[in-house]
Amino acid sequence: MCPRFESERGSHFIFMVCYLSQVGHNNFYYPSDKKAVLDEDCDYTFVPWISAKGFRAIKIKSDCLLPLKLDKQSADETLLNDKEYAIVWIELE
Repeated sequence: MCPRFESERGSHFIFMVCYLSQVGHNNFYYPSDKKAVLDEDCDYTFVPWISAKGFRAIKIKSDCLLPLKLDKQSADETLLNDKEYAIVWIELE
């Protein structure tokens, strides 16, 4: 899902909203309710996991994530993440 927005100058840009991961049952990763924006210039790869509640997991560099809300979990998993990659979730189309 890549919505288009129009700036004041009339140019268009695209961004993708994703959901951060949380650890759940049997230490599996699941989508949380915390959202972030993926930098449009970053590459990602699909992770071969079973989809969860209409979401698909992707692997992306941690510095490509910008949190939509700045709380502790969002900051820890995006801005302060010391791991090179993160697993996030995008909605299935």
